[in-house]
Amino acid sequence: MKILAVRGHSLASLARRFEVRFDAPPLRDAGVFAIVGPTGAGKSTLLDAVCLALFNRVPRLPQRGARIGADDADDEVRLTAGDTRNLLRKGAARAEAEVDFVGIDGGTYRARWQVHRARGRAEGTVQDVVMGLTELGSGKVIAGDKRTEVLAAIQEKLGLSFSQFGRTVLLAQGQFASFLAAADGERAELLERMTGTEIYGAVSKEVSRRARQERDALALLDVRLEALSPWSEAARAEAEASRPALVHACARSAEQVRSLEAHGRWHEEQRARDADEAASAEELRSIAEETAAAAPLEAALARWRRAQEVRGPLAAYDHAVEARRHREEAADRAREALSHASAEKARADGEALEAEAEHRAAE
Repeated sequence: MKILAVRGHSLASLARRFEVRFDAPPLRDAGVFAIVGPTGAGKSTLLDAVCLALFNRVPRLPQRGARIGADDADDEVRLTAGDTRNLLRKGAARAEAEVDFVGIDGGTYRARWQVHRARGRAEGTVQDVVMGLTELGSGKVIAGDKRTEVLAAIQEKLGLSFSQFGRTVLLAQGQFASFLAAADGERAELLERMTGTEIYGAVSKEVSRRARQERDALALLDVRLEALSPWSEAARAEAEASRPALVHACARSAEQVRSLEAHGRWHEEQRARDADEAASAEELRSIAEETAAAAPLEAALARWRRAQEVRGPLAAYDHAVEARRHREEAADRAREALSHASAEKARADGEALEAEAEHRAAE
């Protein structure tokens, strides 16, 4: 893991907002640098900010202790001596610490620690600590609902517990001796986690396992070799004498194999041709059935074609018959009109004669 940046405000002796970037010049190129300043300048508070954001704990606060504050104050107001909320600067309404770091998986993350007073006022009751872990770049929230889940996720990304972090990365005042006094196995584990060389431990274990496996295989081969008895000179001479015959037999067998393979290929090709022939016969049978089924339609089509040949004359005949019928109807109407006209003329002539006769009689 690697610390990239530390930020915070209103923590103990550091009242203003601050930011220390280890991934940018000049600290990125410094190699080795020191945190110096007079007493109360905030040197330890800067390290406290790192521990708060990552573990909600600081090395200089005890894990347990009596509650501190006025005796008549509410128990919720009187924090224990080891409570990290004691780092909230007096007179401040809120405080926070933030750390950007590279995890053991190579990803970059931001751990955040916050505490505030009720109603955002400096005289308000101190509220619970709020923590969160997000992935830089994507902004994905890794954990942020429960503080225990956030702490577990941060430890997983760091690969170090608080005690391991304090004895390796931080080495707060007076704790360097605790790192030196740690057991060999624990100290080696811490150094592996710090330097990222745990892969070499895994490789060493795999090499040891593979060497042990190969030694076992070699021992088994030695046992099998000891169980084999060498040939006598006579047996070796007999084997050498039979070698030409065996070589000839192998060659003959190889030729037979090639011949059988050729026969096999021929039979495969024959089966393929038979399959094609059967498929063609089936297709021909299907065509014949379709042709037979289409015979009535073909006969009807022939009749229709023959009918088309006389369709014109028949149409002309029908037209002539219709025209003749119209002419006959016209002639019938003409004859009827003539008959009616003749009757009208005869009636008119009769009336004229009667009128003339009456006129003569009157004279």
